[in-house]
Parts: sequence; C-alpha cells; structure tokens
Amino acid sequence: MKDRKVGDATRAWQGALLGTPENAGLLAKLALHVLHQEKNPAQAALYFERLLPLREAADDHIQVARVAIAMRDWTILVERTAALKAEFSENDVAKEQIPGFERIIDAMMQITELDAREKARGGSGSGDA
Repeated sequence: MKDRKVGDATRAWQGALLGTPENAGLLAKLALHVLHQEKNPAQAALYFERLLPLREAADDHIQVARVAIAMRDWTILVERTAALKAEFSENDVAKEQIPGFERIIDAMMQITELDAREKARGGSGSGDA
C-alpha cells in the first residue's frame, strides 16, 4: 500500500513539473537522475525532449542526442544534430559536440549502405541498422 502511495505521489509530482518553464531546472534534474541513477534512457529522453520547448538551450539538445546514441535511435540523433547546427552554431559546447555526432551519423550511414548491399547480394545483412 505504501509503495502504491509513493508511486502515485511520484507520478503526480512528475506531472506537475511537465510543461512549465519555471520548473525546467527541476525537470532537467529529474531527467539526469532517471538517466544516471535509474539507468532508464527511454524515460530520460522523454523528459529531455519536454525541456526543448521550455528553454532554448544547446545543452538540452546535446542531452537528447546523447540519449539517442545510448538508445541507438539514429533518427533523433540526426534531428538533434541538425537543430544544434541550425540554432546553436555559435555556441561553444555545441561546436564541440557536433563533429562527434556527425561522425556517428556518418558511420551509421556507411553501415546501413553496407547492410543494404549485402542484402541485395542475397546475404542476411547485420539486421541492426
């Protein structure tokens, strides 16, 4: 019974945080906690993505991109890298991170192309790309 009450309270608190600019800092801390302490990148990604419209910060895009890498979600990585380049091209942290993200994207494109060629030749391909 106690666990259920704690779970209900946690959900209510988390719901109250979502979508309010004045609580964006708390939402960021919750996202980092979920990512690092609870080891739940999928849930952390949801929180980080909710931060994007609340505060226009390169760090939030970078966190979403990092979580996308952890989850192997290449579409989100491509989207966030493009957003960083378009919106934060003068930001020092973004300038530092973008080349690494681009190298990962390039590598995934090469793997996808190799996989497609293998499949076209009748092989099974890697199945992961």
